[in-house]
Amino acid sequence: MKFKTIQWQNHPDYPLVYQGMIGDQELFTITDITKKDIGNFQLQSSCIKSNTFYCSATLKPLGEFRTINLAKVEAQLKWDEFINSLIDFEIPVTKEEMVS
Repeated sequence: MKFKTIQWQNHPDYPLVYQGMIGDQELFTITDITKKDIGNFQLQSSCIKSNTFYCSATLKPLGEFRTINLAKVEAQLKWDEFINSLIDFEIPVTKEEMVS
């Protein structure tokens, strides 16, 4: 089974912001914060769009990184962890029967 990978693009309105897209949804944002002392790139995640669940528009901070590539690797790890948590489940056996 092949899963979608994050496609990175520059934000059209903000030159220091990079969007991590899965399909047409922006799930990750990397902001260049080189004017601050700690880290150079801030990684944040947003909620998956859904018609079923309410989702806050507030971005969740995931850390600050020295290079944009480190931030992209961390985003990919978080995405893989999320996908694996969806497909990694066990169905409990409630009643055992003999099979002939």
